[in-house]
Amino acid sequence: MQHIRITFLGILLFALAPPAWAAIDPDQPTVFITGSNRGIGLGFVEHYAERGWNVVATCRKPEKADRLKALAGKHDHIVIEQLDVTDFDRIDALAATYTSVDILISNT
Repeated sequence: MQHIRITFLGILLFALAPPAWAAIDPDQPTVFITGSNRGIGLGFVEHYAERGWNVVATCRKPEKADRLKALAGKHDHIVIEQLDVTDFDRIDALAATYTSVDILISNT
């Protein structure tokens, strides 16, 4: 019975956790940037985040994007999403989630 309680608690905590997009401030403009984990893409993330924009920063392997995660730790309105630009189902899912984007930077 204890196993069921732990599983239920895990599901409950998952359900109560705010989604990534909850960090988006509706009163600020939003930029969506692909290839955000290094180089020019990371520079764009930093540039827009420092100016108070909402930043949706995407990369293929967010778990390995240490510099991007560190930058997101400094700014409240950076959301990191997994995206391989050749995965059209994932593109559709993100497009349905982020319906109001002011600038799209396709850094591929």
